[in-house]
Amino acid sequence: MVRVGLRPADRLALLLLLLLGCLAVAPALFPDRVFASVHSAVRVPLDVSMTEGARREAIEGGNLDTGDQTFQVIPERIALFSALENGHLPLWWPEAGGGVPLLGAPAAELAEPRTLLLGSWLGPIASLGPLAALCLAVLLGLSYLWLRLREHSPPAAAVGAIAFALAGSLTSSLFYQCKLDCLVLLPGGLAAVELWIRGRRALGFGLLFAVAADSALASFQQGTALSVYLVAGIGGWRLWQSREQLAQAGGSFVRSGAWLATAGALGLAVGSIHLLPVLDAISQSARTATGGAHGFTFRPAHVLSFFVPFVIGDPTSLLAAEWNPMPDLIPGLRDDLGRYIFIETCCYAGLVTIPLALAGALRGWRAAPALCVLVLCTATAAGSPLALLPGLSVGAPSRMLVGVNFALAWLAAEGLDAIVENSRARNGALAGAFLLLAVGAGAIGVRALVPPETVGTRAAEAREAAAVDDAKARGIEPTLPPANSAQKISQRWSEEAQFWLVAAAMLAWATAIATALATLQPRLAWACPIVLGGDLALFTLHVAPTRPARSFLSESPITRILKEEAGGARMARVAAADSVSLEDHLLFQATLPAALGIHDTSAYVVLPNALQVLLAGHYCPEAVFQGTFVGAFPRRALRSPVLDLLGVRIVVSRGELTEPDLRPIVAREGFHAYVRTSALGRAWIVPRMVRASSLAELAGKLGENGFDPRALAVLLDPPHDFTESLPGGGSVTTVDLGPSEVSHRIQGCGGGYLYESAPAVSGWTATLDGFPVPLIQANGAGRAVFVPPGDHEVRLRYLPASFLWGAAVAGLALAAGSAMIWRLARTREPLPA
Repeated sequence: MVRVGLRPADRLALLLLLLLGCLAVAPALFPDRVFASVHSAVRVPLDVSMTEGARREAIEGGNLDTGDQTFQVIPERIALFSALENGHLPLWWPEAGGGVPLLGAPAAELAEPRTLLLGSWLGPIASLGPLAALCLAVLLGLSYLWLRLREHSPPAAAVGAIAFALAGSLTSSLFYQCKLDCLVLLPGGLAAVELWIRGRRALGFGLLFAVAADSALASFQQGTALSVYLVAGIGGWRLWQSREQLAQAGGSFVRSGAWLATAGALGLAVGSIHLLPVLDAISQSARTATGGAHGFTFRPAHVLSFFVPFVIGDPTSLLAAEWNPMPDLIPGLRDDLGRYIFIETCCYAGLVTIPLALAGALRGWRAAPALCVLVLCTATAAGSPLALLPGLSVGAPSRMLVGVNFALAWLAAEGLDAIVENSRARNGALAGAFLLLAVGAGAIGVRALVPPETVGTRAAEAREAAAVDDAKARGIEPTLPPANSAQKISQRWSEEAQFWLVAAAMLAWATAIATALATLQPRLAWACPIVLGGDLALFTLHVAPTRPARSFLSESPITRILKEEAGGARMARVAAADSVSLEDHLLFQATLPAALGIHDTSAYVVLPNALQVLLAGHYCPEAVFQGTFVGAFPRRALRSPVLDLLGVRIVVSRGELTEPDLRPIVAREGFHAYVRTSALGRAWIVPRMVRASSLAELAGKLGENGFDPRALAVLLDPPHDFTESLPGGGSVTTVDLGPSEVSHRIQGCGGGYLYESAPAVSGWTATLDGFPVPLIQANGAGRAVFVPPGDHEVRLRYLPASFLWGAAVAGLALAAGSAMIWRLARTREPLPA
């Protein structure tokens, strides 16, 4: 039996792997830096709105873009920890323009224990770098443990651990470490199976229980589902393969499988504290579970993604999208609109992994499980019907490339041991080494053959052409800003590409030499993990998100002014014209946060889903909707009730607005912010209610000329005893706007309905002077409460039943799992021979 962690070689290997995990995010660990997802200053054409110093800091900090935005990660963390410090239970995030369930949306991973502990200790922003380093260290350690238990040599286990934990499909998503934390179940669960087979039943059960709970609490269901499928398949195969060994220890295949399945199920049940709220919220969210199977889309040219990073740069960033000549030479590297297709799905596994995986694939039946994983995960990532499996079908099957990287890492570990045993494997590794030599030569060839002055221009032209076609398809006449980015990109290609291409060639040749040495002299096998570690650490430093100074992420004076003026209301973006052009959309989405000094979304409108339908169909059909963000409203929206229905008090325009009820508060770099002096606020009294039998009828009534939200509200599903007309009147003052609780004081009301511009999703309850009252959905997405004559206080509270049930299930699962571990630890059955 392999005694992992006792031999000096294992202790040294684990220490080096821990250091490698820290190195991969090293710039984010310095006192004045922070690990963030993307620096918004480098989004074209955003750089024209930043100071030269801020732009230089962003560009020199690392990767330009990883597909998501800093202000998706930072505000939700600040909201959570600020609420905890004030003694609140932050189940709802009110500042996200209408609000979203904090445990049913992007921030659900904040319930993860390591995030809560490090965030409470270091702070919500300063903890991002250590959390990323810890995430990588855990994956490296568990992967090494599993491969050593599979009786691989220390160098081979180190190669597999490095090739998996630092692979492109993981590090390109490291800004949301929940996407990696959920994968602890994959190597940890397989290590638990190996421990069980070796008679360490309590340790195996406990490890599987712990990693399943950690994976579920990480709140990234696709990664957890992938881990469950792979652990069940590979673990079941290992138990079947070890039937005789289990029988010698007094066990059986069926009984062992039942115990381990129980450990996994109880561990996953610990995550019910937010998994049930997620299931509850997903039916009310635009981001619903969707089928990702649209036929095979994995093109042969995608194989180049293994080599592309060191030939032309990082394929997960704008760096490659702008500088990369390869998609122009090989059309298969772009989608049908000419866009680059590797954002957040890079399958780069390290140069040394390629020849070793080729050698491992020649190891006979021992390589069969890894090859099966490789084929199945590739098919899932390609959009085959496998992508419809429960848990995987959330519209992004390409994230299954994590499984591809796992299979390649496994094959690389097999290959490093195989080259010691047989000549066929050595021949495969040498063939891979010669391939790497060709890659190094290709890096120099690309630099010599492709004119650098054409690269940026062609990339910019392709991007703009795709944007124009997309706009015309939506009936919008596009107007693009002056194209000045192509020249800047071409200049940077000329200045920097020579260094990167030469470095790529040197690294490819060094990898080839190390592979050849390990093949010819097995005692030099340690050269492979060392070279692979340097390879992937360099790649991770490039692909991992930028590390801007923490001061850049802090709240700016302009942000504070806007929040104070808003007073709990919201902000909307309004075009200076009566229609929304493509230029308006691009500039509002990208440039506005930096131009106004805003680096979070707390002031932005997040449209409730029902109202999105109404707005897109009637009020502003030209508006561009992307997820929960609105590109821009047309100017005529200022003369419609739409902004009041959304509770908007602040409007921002690129250019001056002259409406009489707009009071200017901020003007900066061509952007102007105004307060709507006629804004109704967050809540008001409505005297009259009317019934609508369908969403179409509701949209028609809201769109009628003369519709006044102060005088009328439309109910799609009214209570049976509602009164259509009441005296109304009275004033409404919002006295408390907490994370999961809102209070309104009503004075002088003659009777009516308190209307609040916030979604009436399930989980919200209302009380009138301390007594429960019904909460009514009004105007498609707002909520209303009947108020009798007189002075009253209405309190709205968010505490969904799914959270209470989830907490109860999590507590019971934690108790049951702990009891079973204690029972197994007391039995002390003998180890198998």
